[in-house]
Amino acid sequence: MGLRGTTIRLLVAGGVGFSLLLTTAAPTAADDITDAQARLKVINKLKGDLQDNLQRAQAQEIALLQQLQETRDTINQTIDKITATERRIAELERQIAALQAKIADEQMELQKTKEESSLRPPTSRAS
Repeated sequence: MGLRGTTIRLLVAGGVGFSLLLTTAAPTAADDITDAQARLKVINKLKGDLQDNLQRAQAQEIALLQQLQETRDTINQTIDKITATERRIAELERQIAALQAKIADEQMELQKTKEESSLRPPTSRAS
């Protein structure tokens, strides 16, 4: 068995080694695929969770923007009411000033009338 036997043994050993390599490589590749699929599944779940969170955040943003607009509308209505009330108060103050001036004129007229009537001699009344 000399050289020929050694060669055959080496070929057999190499074939067994190659065969062993193929059989272990196939499960390794399958494991890699399984791991990659599992990672992809996790990534897709996280992506779905992030999309859900984004949608909730967008809905909250819309709700907050609506509340903000309602608050602005309420503020503007309040400002309008205040402005209208201030105008009514200013008009009433003008009316009060005009009435006070009229009262002062009437009081002066009354005073004059009293003074004039006190200067006249009393008239006798016939009974």
